Amino acid sequence: MKASEFKGMSKDELKNNLRKKTEELYELKVKNKLGQLANPLTIRLLKKDIARVLTVINATKGQSAEVTKPAKTAKAKKAPKVVAKVTKAKKVTKAGASRARK
Repeated sequence: MKASEFKGMSKDELKNNLRKKTEELYELKVKNKLGQLANPLTIRLLKKDIARVLTVINATKGQSAEVTKPAKTAKAKKAPKVVAKVTKAKKVTKAGASRARK
């Protein structure tokens, strides 16, 4: 099915359709593992249909929700910077060297 066919459905119809398609996908995967599935391409097509249904469901969620701006909050005070004391590091020699230089 095309996404335009799903757009005309209600939320309940979409959810029922999604549930049926996921059950069908499970059955096809089991048949494929058992070697009883004639055309494994149907699994891929069914996954794409499920993705289309989920896309339409998520798109309708975004349209129904109202966008509100967050309330302004008081600015938090910045923590004072801590200055670390830098010490000289010892030189590291290549692996396998007999002595470490100082």
